[in-house]
Amino acid sequence: MRKIVLTSLIAIHSIANAGVNGLTFHSRANCGGFNESISWNAKGSHRMKTESYHFYPKSHTQYHLVVDAMRVTWRSAAYHMYEGYEKQGWHVVGHHIMPVHNKPQIVQFTEADDCIFYDGWWAKGQNYE
Repeated sequence: MRKIVLTSLIAIHSIANAGVNGLTFHSRANCGGFNESISWNAKGSHRMKTESYHFYPKSHTQYHLVVDAMRVTWRSAAYHMYEGYEKQGWHVVGHHIMPVHNKPQIVQFTEADDCIFYDGWWAKGQNYE
């Protein structure tokens, strides 16, 4: 019971602070039925695109790509709902893309094998553009 309470408090705290301090990037895999890569900033919008490569369980070569197109937004999320229910063991690699000197560039790579809700959520924020 103690672990459940502690985990819940950490999750609530991390969600409350996610993206509040600036632009953050993260990926999650096998997370309550979904896989995702996300870039976001609660303080403002940025021109950004997110690509999320979802590698099939137990494979390092077979994958499918989920893309959130380049646009001005506060949240760019490339996710696949219900995928994590099908099988566990997915590996997710995120490419977080923003203009650098007016050319789209990968500004951050993220990857995950589990539902690490804290990955990227604790970041102090990044400044791009």
